[in-house]
Parts: sequence; structure tokens; C-alpha cells
Amino acid sequence: MQQIFIFIIKNSTRLLFLLLLVISLSLTIQSHSYHRSKVINSANFVTGGVYERINSVNEYLNLKTENEGLANENARLKSLLYNRKDTTKIIDKELLSSFGNYKVIQSKIINNSYNVHENFLTINSGSAKGVKSDMGVVNSKGIIGIVENTSKNYATVISILNIKSQINAKIK
Repeated sequence: MQQIFIFIIKNSTRLLFLLLLVISLSLTIQSHSYHRSKVINSANFVTGGVYERINSVNEYLNLKTENEGLANENARLKSLLYNRKDTTKIIDKELLSSFGNYKVIQSKIINNSYNVHENFLTINSGSAKGVKSDMGVVNSKGIIGIVENTSKNYATVISILNIKSQINAKIK
């Protein structure tokens, strides 16, 4: 304990400088939107790489449950296909005309926060694959959220669990 106090007293000017530097940077980032966007994009790049490595280990450990989910979905799709009266007509023209031309970009969720009020996701697709802000994110079970920020290879998504989420949807 005494060594900690000696260290603080010995390096008090350096510690004061670092404290003031952190305070000034945080005030600059909070007050200017340009600086805020640059910090968010940089943070997406750094944390996206870390989250992707952690997620690859988690995916490897969860392969059994993932395979079971895929097998269940394949069985459901096959039952829908086999129960159709006309199996050669897989896509209904009326159903197809009610949808627009949507670009589907396959991504993986590499980080997911679900235990706080402002939930966010990180996906492994960014502006290089065509992901832009305000794009919708869906999976086989429904809507996940809306893209908020993108970097070259990663994007941050506002989850539908986020209290600030403002998803507008309309049923035709």
C-alpha cells in the first residue's frame, strides 16, 4: 500500500497530465459530431476484430446446437415444399410482386449485448460489402435491428431490445 502512495506522489505530474488529456479528449468527442463519428468508426474496427476472434471460438464450441437449429429449419422448409400442391411452382408470382428488390447481405453476429437498456450488436459485414446506416437486419426468426454505424468490415446494429430503438413497420 505504501508503494502505491510513493508511486502516485513520484508520478503525480504525469498522472495529472493523463487525467487532463482524457478529460479534454472526452469533451472534444462529445461536443463535435465529426470527432464522435471518427472515434466510433475506429472503435468498430478495433472491437470488431477482437469480437470476431472471440466469436469464432464460441461458434466452434456451439456447433452442435447450430447444426440442430439448421436441421430443424431444413425439415420445416422441406415440409412446406412437399406439402405444396404444385411443387414446380415454388415462388408465387403474386407474393413475389408484393416485395421490392432487396439486396441480401449475409453476415454473422460477432457480439451481442442483451442485458443492458441500450443493446447493440456487432456484425462482420461493413461498407466493403455494401452495408449502410439505416439498413434492416433480419434472421430466420424475424427482425433483429437497424444498422447504426459502419466501418470497412464491421457494423454496429441497434437491437430491437434497445430502449432507443425506433423501428417502423407496416403490415400490408
